[in-house]
Amino acid sequence: MTANAWDAQQYKKAQAAASAAGYDPYQYTRSKLGQNNTLAQVLDAGTNGVSKSKDLVDTGVYKEPVIIGLDVTGSYSSVPPIIRDDLPQLMGMITTTNPNIYPDLMFGFIGDFRSDSCPMQFSRFESDAVKIDEILTNAVLEGGGGGQKSESYTEFLWGVINHTEIDALSRGVKPIVVLVADELPYDYAYARYVNDFYNPTEKLLRDVSLETIMNELKRNFEPYYIMCKGTMYWDDDGIVNTWKKYLGNEKVIRLNNPEDISEVIGSLVLYRQTRSISAVQYALEQIGESRLVDFMTKTLAVTPTSSMQQSSSLKVRRIQRN
Repeated sequence: MTANAWDAQQYKKAQAAASAAGYDPYQYTRSKLGQNNTLAQVLDAGTNGVSKSKDLVDTGVYKEPVIIGLDVTGSYSSVPPIIRDDLPQLMGMITTTNPNIYPDLMFGFIGDFRSDSCPMQFSRFESDAVKIDEILTNAVLEGGGGGQKSESYTEFLWGVINHTEIDALSRGVKPIVVLVADELPYDYAYARYVNDFYNPTEKLLRDVSLETIMNELKRNFEPYYIMCKGTMYWDDDGIVNTWKKYLGNEKVIRLNNPEDISEVIGSLVLYRQTRSISAVQYALEQIGESRLVDFMTKTLAVTPTSSMQQSSSLKVRRIQRN
């Protein structure tokens, strides 16, 4: 966790300098494929302590925690680079309503404990542009998976619940958790995997059911499941219906273009802040993504608390275009 604010210009300059120098941002991933337990330091929060999102109350800075779990098996290993490229849009949307809200991002990179060399990577919360870039470029994008039509999402969500410390919860904020995936969760967070990876102070003596984890997750967080087109399971209604059963119909999103993932996540976070669809519409227009307005309007309109009117007290800042 760093205290630095998100700086879009800093991020763009760092990317431009790296590109000019011929730097391969995914060199670490390529060098570590197939090796066991090769977590980079920025992704070892699971095994070393907890991931913390802390407000800076003395300076009037409050964190907007956002947890993004990414399935990196199969074709989904292409999603982290998309998020890296579009990070200014995502972060810009989160800060639209209040410059004193710092986006605080935590990432999980998820495979399968049964088959993968690097089945779980769990970052710290970060607001700093350089640190976020380190997370996204040091993740091992294994592209494996177990072939069982399930991945280790349940163990990841156990970590979200039990391995984080988030000040926003004390302010009544339920942080957004977005799982970008295309398969089923296992029925349990298995004790042997949880104990081996997270090394909790109190070891689990038995497996924890998926239903227990989902109920606890919804108590303190606002979870979404996003399936991107292009996966072999895109037309599998059984997978979609399973997630709808646990999260609710409105929290399961099917996205035709994976390139839009950052803007969709940003829209979900902005809607959590404002409960205003018109605020989301405005923000998308400001970053040049008017084509997503209809999609996000329909997506958010099915939520029970949605409002088609922008709050009169809402002040939306202009987002700087790329």
